[in-house]
Amino acid sequence: PEYERLQFGSLRRPKPEQIKRGTGWFVMPAREEFEAIYQTSVRPAFRKNEIDVSDAVVAFDSESLLSDVAHYLRTIEVIVVEMTTLQPELMYVLGLCHAMGRCPILIVRKDEEVPFNLQALRCVEYEASREGMFELRENLARAIRTLLIASRAGS
Repeated sequence: PEYERLQFGSLRRPKPEQIKRGTGWFVMPAREEFEAIYQTSVRPAFRKNEIDVSDAVVAFDSESLLSDVAHYLRTIEVIVVEMTTLQPELMYVLGLCHAMGRCPILIVRKDEEVPFNLQALRCVEYEASREGMFELRENLARAIRTLLIASRAGS
């Protein structure tokens, strides 16, 4: 009970934290194919928008504390979630984003089904080819730029 109390207490009573401008976080399955997408497309799209990704971390796995995940969700400016596999831990992080009022950018491989209730969110599709990775880089960079303009105008 103590462990669960500490885990969920960090979500119910969040400490006041500021979003750190210029920070980004890519939430992806722990699989090699997605690491390649990160290096080829996501990281360059972040850099193109002057988003620092030097402190990349594994944010949510069986060893993670919810308080750490919640901290990242409260303080990272741009969150990108890879939705191709719809793995439970990714869906959980996405649910936390929404509960905390955050609006991540979703990326998904073309021809993969996005759950109907997520289709209204900003979603960038890509093809798993060399050309598709370069197209993803450009489209994601554009989506990040749009998100930054909108979020910074409101602050």
